[in-house]
Amino acid sequence: MTKKLCCKCGKRLTIFNQAFGCSIPICADCFSGQSNRVKRDLITGICAISGMLAFLLVFFLIVMPLLFGRKEKRIAAFESHVREYLSIQIDDAHRRNSHAGHVVFVDCVSRDLHDISRTGSPSDLVARTPEEVKTIALIKNDLIEVGSYQGIILRGAGQEDNLYRDYIRQGNRLVAFRVDSEVTLVDKESRQLVDKTTLLGSTPPQKIDYVWCSHGTYQVFGSSFGYVTQRGTESGIAGPSPSEEEILLFIRRTYRP
Repeated sequence: MTKKLCCKCGKRLTIFNQAFGCSIPICADCFSGQSNRVKRDLITGICAISGMLAFLLVFFLIVMPLLFGRKEKRIAAFESHVREYLSIQIDDAHRRNSHAGHVVFVDCVSRDLHDISRTGSPSDLVARTPEEVKTIALIKNDLIEVGSYQGIILRGAGQEDNLYRDYIRQGNRLVAFRVDSEVTLVDKESRQLVDKTTLLGSTPPQKIDYVWCSHGTYQVFGSSFGYVTQRGTESGIAGPSPSEEEILLFIRRTYRP
C-alpha cells in the first residue's frame, strides 16, 4: 500500500491530518498556513490599491485646485499692470548691456500676458509677482506675406465661419504667412533699451491639400503644419511662430543675475 505524503512538509497523511476538499495531497497544517498567506497577500494588495486611490483623490480634489488657484491669483495680479508695461516710454538713446532677470513677458498684439509669464517658467528668469519685475519683454507677432495658395478645397461640418467659406468660394487667394516675433527687452526702472531682435517664424506649408472646418475651428492638411489666420480682410495660412525656447534663448543672451 502506497503511503501518501504531504507535498509541502513530507509528513505522512492520515485520515486525521489530511486537508479535506483539496485536490493536492497536503496536510491540514500546511494548507492552513498557505491559506493564511493568500489572505494576507490579498489584504496587503487591497490596502495598497486603496491607499493609491485615496492619494489620487486627495491630489485631484485638493492639491490640484490649490495649485490652479495660486496660478490664477498670480496671473490676476499681473493683469492690472499690463497697460503700464505696454505704455512704457523706451529710452533708445541710453542702452543697457544686460538685465538682472525677473522678466515679465507681454503680448503686444493681444495686449495681455504672454504664455511664458502665465506658466511662470523658468523660475530663475520669469518674475513671479509684479513687485519682482525688473525687466519687461514686449513680444509682437507680425504676419509676413511670403506667397499665396490657389484652388484650396474647403471641407467641413457644422456651423462653419461663413465669411471664410464665402471668401474661398469667391476664388480669392489664400495668403501664405510667416509669423515673425519682434522681442524688445526694456529695463523697467531706467526704461532703457536692453536688447531688441526679430525672430523668424517657420515657413508655412508649401502645399495645401485641403482645409477642414468644423464649428468654426480650422485644421490645415498639407505638406507641414499650418493654421488659418486673418490679416485685415485677407485670409491665409500661417506657419508656426518662433517657439518659447527661442524667445528665452534670446532673453538669456543678456541675462546677468
